[in-house]
Amino acid sequence: MTDLRAEMDVEPGDLVMFAVESRLPRDPRWHALPHGRRARRAARGPRLPWVVDFPLFHWDADRKAYAAEHQPFTQPDEDDIDRLESDPLSVGSHTYDFVMDGYEAGGGGMRIHNAELQMRILKLLGFSEERACAQFGFLMEALEFGAPPMGGFALGLDRVCMLLAGSDSIREVMAFPKTNSGSDLMSAAPSEITGAQLKEVSLRLL
Repeated sequence: MTDLRAEMDVEPGDLVMFAVESRLPRDPRWHALPHGRRARRAARGPRLPWVVDFPLFHWDADRKAYAAEHQPFTQPDEDDIDRLESDPLSVGSHTYDFVMDGYEAGGGGMRIHNAELQMRILKLLGFSEERACAQFGFLMEALEFGAPPMGGFALGLDRVCMLLAGSDSIREVMAFPKTNSGSDLMSAAPSEITGAQLKEVSLRLL
């Protein structure tokens, strides 16, 4: 138990959970939990953990290939880069989620800012060099000029407001809530459009 505490870097009040089987197809209840390796929670007030140490890849059993856990441009953990080709599933990433009372309330990550590293990642995801340049040549060329480190964080403010208001539905705090069909009852959208509106965007109905 002492070794486990040291390995997981846990403190009193932390929760450690294990699942036996592949991470993706296990019991659906697990999908409600963040998939990071660690979470840290504020001591008082609402439960506000940051979930970090997400893996960079997962194995796509249908395609029989590696797939990006977040997106193909995520910065891998610098300590793991040497294992990219030898053990891709052990490589961590600079991504993070902010969770509030069990709901994902925000998240983000750091982007790759090195063209050579970006090409290594794309090749692991099944891209040839030619295909990578054809699809992402604009990005690769920009990175070769020396892009700075870049990253960000997006907060789901409407979801945070829902939790602060004690509501179970995000529609209760949105100014223009959508129905399940995607329609907006307050603005009557979507609605029919005029010929002049179609002409303005060079479209016509067939």
